[in-house]
Amino acid sequence: MVAGAGRPFDPMMGRAAQTIFCGLLALAPPAAAQEARAPGIVVSDAQITYSSQIDGRINDMPLSVGAFFEEGAILVAIDCTGRTALRDAQAARLRAAEREHEINLDLQRSGAVSQGAVIRSAAEAEIAAADLRAIEAELSFCQITAPFDGRVVEVYAGQFENAVVGQELIEIVDNGSLSIELIVPSVWLRWLSIGTEFEFRVFETEEVQPAQVSAIGAAVDPVSQTIRLEGAFQSGPQATLPGMSGEALFQVEGQASEP
Repeated sequence: MVAGAGRPFDPMMGRAAQTIFCGLLALAPPAAAQEARAPGIVVSDAQITYSSQIDGRINDMPLSVGAFFEEGAILVAIDCTGRTALRDAQAARLRAAEREHEINLDLQRSGAVSQGAVIRSAAEAEIAAADLRAIEAELSFCQITAPFDGRVVEVYAGQFENAVVGQELIEIVDNGSLSIELIVPSVWLRWLSIGTEFEFRVFETEEVQPAQVSAIGAAVDPVSQTIRLEGAFQSGPQATLPGMSGEALFQVEGQASEP
């Protein structure tokens, strides 16, 4: 999940995009040109698909596809009435075990109980505490809350449906944290580095935004002789969405961009 600003760069991400782009991309810019162009795609730095980690009925799934939400908003709520009752019962068992251990400690001081009884009561209290933590950990899966402001990409389940462990429930995206994936000729590494600035034009909106290279792939594709880059927008694009495509324009100053 290459050093650089923004989202960690995954060299395996977007292989389908690479296949498409390699067909469109000239392996070197025109001779004597002072600008270089490369196709790119807008991606979100955070796009998450949540799956159910417990079995249970979905009590609440308030958001639909395309809906906006704020950090902390409830995305999915699963019925955990039975698990809550188990937690309360286990909490009572823990209190009883702790009290029994306290009594045994008092009795030990007067020689009324053996050291073995004290050790056993301490162990029972520790076991009860561990069981309670396990139930509380399971209860933490009953509700999924948004880790950031964003939008819903897809909803895979519905309210009152019985979810099972591993079932996909909802996919969300952080639209406020976008970056650009580019595939460029590897010979561009002669003049291109992290921090190199460029303009990115989004085809769908015609929006043009300043950006800069934030990460460079760790290996060159030996077949296409291309390398993957990641770019960071220098200002927040207004109408750009993840998945939109476009073109990056680099100004190659003071040198020809051809090998």
